[in-house]
Amino acid sequence: EELETELYNEALTAADVVCEVEEFRESDVKHFKLSNGSYIAVKYDTDVHYMDEEEHWVDIDNSLEKVEETVTVPADEAKAADSGTSGMLRSRSQTASAQSREITKEVEQYQPADAAVDIQFATKSAEEDAPDFSMGDDTYTVGFSMVDAEMRTAEVSVPEQEEITDSTSIAAAVSLPNLTSVVLYEDVLDGIDLEYILHGNDIKENIIVKERRDSYEFSFEMQLDQLVPQAQEDGSIILVDRESK
Repeated sequence: EELETELYNEALTAADVVCEVEEFRESDVKHFKLSNGSYIAVKYDTDVHYMDEEEHWVDIDNSLEKVEETVTVPADEAKAADSGTSGMLRSRSQTASAQSREITKEVEQYQPADAAVDIQFATKSAEEDAPDFSMGDDTYTVGFSMVDAEMRTAEVSVPEQEEITDSTSIAAAVSLPNLTSVVLYEDVLDGIDLEYILHGNDIKENIIVKERRDSYEFSFEMQLDQLVPQAQEDGSIILVDRESK
């Protein structure tokens, strides 16, 4: 059995990738046809495709592009405070009353080239007119901003990857250099960096503490459209539809 496995691995290493078989795609799986006539399936640690409106699996491209977005800011903003596991969460509704004025502005933001939902990162933290990070679709939007943060320019990067010289190799085919991007706001508070990692359909927020502090409680303001927060008995907070709450 070990000999058979060794021979199979040698044959696989010697084969080149002919093409991806796109009709076999799954959310986190790609299939490739090899030059020796065999096929391989590669399962990733996260989603690498999303399904478009025509029900086709499309490659996720999280390379970040700077764009200008039109944002609408209600003149009268109602704020409510709720306690969460990471400190205080304040919600701010983007849906103003009929009597409220709305202000529209052009704001520069970073967004992925091709993703399942609308995702934006502010080019500068602590912008008055846009959250540090937001995501949503045609119906709902949720955004987050760190309270009392300083204005800092976003640093965009991608994780380092091993250089692959053979473009037809299996390693080159399965490598997805545009799957992950990192946005870093340095020193938004004294000794604190705020980092967002966009990986597939996942977004991870890291609060990087660079020096000892008396308190490790941090506050975030939530900017919501068609959603309201509800505190749970276990201390967590869920977002529910404004009309069905």
